[in-house]
Amino acid sequence: MFLRLSSMFLVGSLLFFTATYVLAVQPPECDDEEIDCCWDDAVNKLLKQIQIHVSQANQADDYYGHVDLACFTRNYLYHNLEKESDLKARLEILLKLKASSIYRDVVDNADNLSVAERQYYFGRKTENIFCELHLLAGVNEANSCKDDPDDKFNATPILRRLIAQQEAVRTRDKQDAQQALTKLLPTILDRIKASWVRPVSFVPGSEVKLLVRVKTSGVVVSVNTERSSGDYLFDDSVERAVRKASPLPFPDEERYYEFIREFPITFRPEAPQITTFDLTIRSSPSSARLTVDGKYQGTTPKVVSVEKGYRRIKLTKEGYQDKELSINVSQDTTRTVSLERNALQLSRFSGRYFVPVSSFCKDCPGSYFALNISSNNISGKWHLYPGQIAYVVTKTISRQSSSCSLILEKKGPNPRAPRSIRLDLNFDGKSMNMNVHEGKSQIHRIVAYLRK
Repeated sequence: MFLRLSSMFLVGSLLFFTATYVLAVQPPECDDEEIDCCWDDAVNKLLKQIQIHVSQANQADDYYGHVDLACFTRNYLYHNLEKESDLKARLEILLKLKASSIYRDVVDNADNLSVAERQYYFGRKTENIFCELHLLAGVNEANSCKDDPDDKFNATPILRRLIAQQEAVRTRDKQDAQQALTKLLPTILDRIKASWVRPVSFVPGSEVKLLVRVKTSGVVVSVNTERSSGDYLFDDSVERAVRKASPLPFPDEERYYEFIREFPITFRPEAPQITTFDLTIRSSPSSARLTVDGKYQGTTPKVVSVEKGYRRIKLTKEGYQDKELSINVSQDTTRTVSLERNALQLSRFSGRYFVPVSSFCKDCPGSYFALNISSNNISGKWHLYPGQIAYVVTKTISRQSSSCSLILEKKGPNPRAPRSIRLDLNFDGKSMNMNVHEGKSQIHRIVAYLRK
C-alpha cells in the first residue's frame, strides 16, 4: 500500500512539475476579464507577453499566436490610459520591439488567408489595432472604426508611413546584404574548390547550381541541388565539398542575415590546363634511338612535346653505351647528349666457328657457323658439311659488347630440323657458346670454336 501511494505521489509530482515547466515557457492565453480584474502592474506584464510573442513570431515560420498578440496589444494600449500622449508612448515602445513587422504582415497577407486561426486574427482582432492607430492619427470620432469587415485593411496614414519607412530600410539592407555576399562569393567558391575532389566521371564544362543555407557564423545548415549537371557523382562531390568547407565566409552584419541566409552557388570547375613545352634532344653521334618516359619517340635529333616537370630520357645506339638522364622541363628546352663507345666491340668476334658433331645433327660429320659482324648489322650462315647451308641469320634481336641474340631461318633439306630457331651467342675470343631455342624452349646448348 505504501509503495502504491509513493508511486502515485511521484507520478503526481512529475506531472505537476512538467505542467509547471510547460506553463513557464509558454505565454498565457489572453483573457480580457482576467487582465482587468486580476493583473497587478498590468502594463508591464502585458508588455512582457507582447515581447514573448514578437520574439516567437520573428523566430518561427509557423507562428500562430496572432490572436493573443492582438488581445495583449489592445489591452496594453488602453489599460489605465489617461491621455493620448500615453498611447503614443506605448505605441512607440511596440514599434521598437519590431512589433510593426507583425502588423505589416496583416497588410501583406490580406489576400492570402489560408490558416483558420490567422484568418480570424486578420478578420476581427486586427480591426481593434487599426482603430487604436486611428487615434494616433488624431481621428477621435466615434465612427472612425467601422463595423464593415471589408474595410478592416484600410490602415491609417501613420501605419502606412511606418510600413513604408520600414520597407525602405529593409530594401536598403537587402541591397547591402546582396552586395556584401557578392563580394565574398569568389572567396566562398575558392574555399569550396579547395575541398572538392574531382570524381572519375567529371566532364569539363559540367555545372551544378546549389542552394546553400547557413547560420550567422557561416556554418552550413543544408545544401540542396537547384539545377543538376546531369552527373550524379559530380553533383554529390560538390555538395560534399560545400559541407567540408563549412564554415563559409559570411558578412558580419546581423541585419543582413535574413536576406542572405539562403543563397545560390553555381559551381563550374575549369578544365585542368595542361602546359606543354618543346623538348629538343640531340645526340653525338646522331641517329640514336630516343625514349621519353618509357615511350619510343624516334631517332635523334628529335623534338618532343612534353608536360611541365621531370622527364626521363633514354638514348641507345649500336656500338655505344646506353645513356639515361632526367631533365626538368619548365620551358622550351634543348639538350645535346654525347654517347660513349662500348669498350669492346662485338665486331671483333666476326669469323668462322667450328661446330663439332653433336646431338643437334648426329648424321653430320661437322658444321661451321660463319658470322660477319659490323657496327650496324649481323649476318651469318650455319653450314653443314660438305657445303650445305642449314640456317641463315634473318634478324638481330639484341647485341651487347660480347653477346647477341639472333633469329635464323632453315634453308637446308633436313626435315627433322626446326623451321626457325633463336640463337643466344656469348663470345670469349676463342669460342662461342650457342644456346639454341625453338619457340620458348631451349633445345640445345653448343660450344663452337673459332677457326683462324
